[in-house]
Amino acid sequence: MFDIGFAELLVISVLALVILGPERLPHAIKTTLQWINYLRSSASNIKETVNKELKVNEIKQDLQLEELNKEVRSLKQEATLASGNPSKPSDSKIKAA
Repeated sequence: MFDIGFAELLVISVLALVILGPERLPHAIKTTLQWINYLRSSASNIKETVNKELKVNEIKQDLQLEELNKEVRSLKQEATLASGNPSKPSDSKIKAA
């Protein structure tokens, strides 16, 4: 996330100690950690919600595709029945040849 090394953490710690003082520093650290945990859990919940929505959309698209495939198959069957099974040559065509 952030490329913070040991030296940077040491500088931040010393500055926090000087600015806040030793009596308020533990409370500030505790509050900061609570906010970080809250933000992490919120981000996790948002990510989970987005993933669920994407999966719902994928399922809807799959269902629509399946319905279209069924409709195409039924139309093919109707066309074959109406034309008298075009996949097999008729007897009249064989005799004419």
